[in-house]
Amino acid sequence: MSRGGEAAPTATPDRVAKPEPVRRAAQRADRDEAAAAAVADAFPEELYVALRQGHRVSLRGSGAFFIRPERETRSARPGSSGSVRRSAGTPCSAGRPPPAGRADAAPARTAVSSRA
Repeated sequence: MSRGGEAAPTATPDRVAKPEPVRRAAQRADRDEAAAAAVADAFPEELYVALRQGHRVSLRGSGAFFIRPERETRSARPGSSGSVRRSAGTPCSAGRPPPAGRADAAPARTAVSSRA
């Protein structure tokens, strides 16, 4: 039983619960399960820190993770004044230039991308 009296998630044929790969990793590395669980908990946090620092993270067999840089796009309106800068992943409607005299209403966003 987990918090709130709910049963812990169980593995199904298409989903493996966290304890199973932690147990297997502990056996493969000849370590105890608590040490393997600590690494499994710390890994996503460290991946996030590396991405925020601008590093590209490559995992052999899984691909590479990186932050997509801001890109410049063309305006969709003919006759408008050139291009605007926007983050990759920002919806096109938010990529329009703001009305004159107003700050940009759409804050720049970044997105984590991966390539296998």
